[in-house]
Amino acid sequence: LIGAPAEAGFEALRQEIGRHYLPNRIVAHHDPAGGDPPPFPLLSGKGLVNGRAALYVCRNFTCQAPITDPAQVASTLSLPERRSAGGTRSAVGSFLRGSATEAGTAAYAQRFAPSGYGPLGATGLTTSKLGFGGYRIDDETPEQAEALERALLHGCNLIDTSTNYMDGGSERCVGAVLGTLTRAGTLRREEIIIVSKIGYVQGQNLELVQKREAAGRPFPEMVKYMDGCWHCIHPEFLREQLERSLSRLQIETLDVCLLHNPEYFLSDAKARRRGDLESARDEFYRRLRAAFTFFESQVAAGTIRWYGVSSNTVVSPAVDPEATSLTRMLAAAREAGGPAHHSRILQLPMNLCEAGALLTRNTGPDNRQTALEAASSAGIGVLVNRPLNAIVGDRMVRLAASSSRRVHDTISAAIDPLLPEERRGESLSRKALWVLASAPGVSCVLNGMRTHDYVHDSLGILPWPPLDEVIPIYQAVQGLKLHGV
Repeated sequence: LIGAPAEAGFEALRQEIGRHYLPNRIVAHHDPAGGDPPPFPLLSGKGLVNGRAALYVCRNFTCQAPITDPAQVASTLSLPERRSAGGTRSAVGSFLRGSATEAGTAAYAQRFAPSGYGPLGATGLTTSKLGFGGYRIDDETPEQAEALERALLHGCNLIDTSTNYMDGGSERCVGAVLGTLTRAGTLRREEIIIVSKIGYVQGQNLELVQKREAAGRPFPEMVKYMDGCWHCIHPEFLREQLERSLSRLQIETLDVCLLHNPEYFLSDAKARRRGDLESARDEFYRRLRAAFTFFESQVAAGTIRWYGVSSNTVVSPAVDPEATSLTRMLAAAREAGGPAHHSRILQLPMNLCEAGALLTRNTGPDNRQTALEAASSAGIGVLVNRPLNAIVGDRMVRLAASSSRRVHDTISAAIDPLLPEERRGESLSRKALWVLASAPGVSCVLNGMRTHDYVHDSLGILPWPPLDEVIPIYQAVQGLKLHGV
């Protein structure tokens, strides 16, 4: 507990702690007004939060983000202990301090080709135009860890992962590799941008949620979309998941935290026909505002730097019942954090076949802007996912080297006349990544590079200067009939 006993905020926190049975626990207190704290590890580095009394809950030598609201004490104290087996894993060694910085990321870019880097929206950070997508990596496959290490050492300084990727294995892999490289002095923490996402309730998370429900302590506003896949963005759930995410990543500060496909709420409302569309959308953005308010508190506490949303439907036509609006997301962020809010990142799907972010006008006043135009005008950094896996009709079309020869030849024949002659002989995957990275408004293209060879092939586009015009390329692909190819 940090604060003066005479303060109302301090007393409210103390009384709430007293309501809980806490055997074998140590409770320490320090009033910063009385000078430096005694030489006791629990009190080291702890301070007030925006001038208010704060409670720090620490387990296994790791402290969670401080809380000032007595209403959050119960859920924070009820978090399970991290175990070395049969549950979430304990971090090995100390957590990495610091975060990505303007100077650090700029210095990283200067070591490589300048054309392969650019600003991450208005964050001040410099990102590689190609990022490492952690969707299918885990901490038990050495080849994948080696691929991530190779990517970080050869020009890629942004990593994207999520709490649900490989049931936490992706975050553990990222934490292990980054920790090894930084402690060896090969990389600096401030050079690397780490992005993770929260929202999905699957695997171990689903087991946790179900146990809480059985004990009469359910997380509020849980969206039970389907068996095996629930979803939640309530602040109580976000707090619990953020603590686990930081533990797996072994970092003190997450550079970017995104709500992971929050449109599950709209999908569920549509499927169950709950109320009218406008009421569902109003409730959706109310929930976003509450989540953003929590994120702003974590920015103030130093747990995250920036936040935003990863949404597959932000590129959908506005008439789609499941469509999300960047305009309304930003309005919710302003309500949560004021004009200087920290919602500065948007993640969305885009590839040669799915170009809604670039071509569909679905946001802004009277839907006159595309998602990329709206993001650019608001200083939002855009991360593109699914760059090589396109959904065409009811099938998946792969744009990587393993795609069918007919798909490769059909798309290449359409776009090659619009590319410089010296690049027409490149693989379709390289051409697709290059065209994406050249699109105005795109900050970084996330690619799942899980092998040495894949890393080498993908990062080869970083020295290529961006294309001057990409819209005709996307329009050429939109005119193709790929359903039967």
